[in-house]
Amino acid sequence: QSDSVGTLATRIRSDETCDADVVIGGMFAADGDTYHDILQPYTAACDAEQLYHDPAGYYTFYDVQLMCLVVNPELRDELGIEINSYADLLNPALNGKVIISDPTSSSAAWNNLSNIFAVYGNDSDEAWAQIEGMLQNGLIVVGSSSACFKSVQQGEYVVGLTYEDGASTLLKDGATNIKMVYPAEGSSAFAF
Repeated sequence: QSDSVGTLATRIRSDETCDADVVIGGMFAADGDTYHDILQPYTAACDAEQLYHDPAGYYTFYDVQLMCLVVNPELRDELGIEINSYADLLNPALNGKVIISDPTSSSAAWNNLSNIFAVYGNDSDEAWAQIEGMLQNGLIVVGSSSACFKSVQQGEYVVGLTYEDGASTLLKDGATNIKMVYPAEGSSAFAF
């Protein structure tokens, strides 16, 4: 099953019939012991060859993701605006047209918020102003990571804050109405 980490963890914790053996993606060492109750320590045979390691032994990293914006160029052009940065998301023309998944259950959303702090300054007034500005401009929060980029591809929203894997998968599968944009302010890499 594919879903956000928060949703999968809730299902694993609450459903005695859940027979999942492996959870892939969305969990990383920064989660600390949040998921230790549903995981067993495991060190992959190739761990020594990896760039990133979890000293506690619960997470095996297999990918590095960059945070990005997924943009529907047709809808953007109808508004007559540019979307190249987080700052562009404060444009009043985008009121109610920007989507992000729920950062309490989605690593893509959590990492986008972390990226905003990374590029504007950790806990800085500028970072908080960006986040508050997006909320005041009608930022839509949805439950799962995939709902974010799929909603942009389906034409429901102009732009979504996501990670490159979700958007690039849609592009690889033939989507022609979305574009990945790396925020001009910068993009952090996160190991998964």
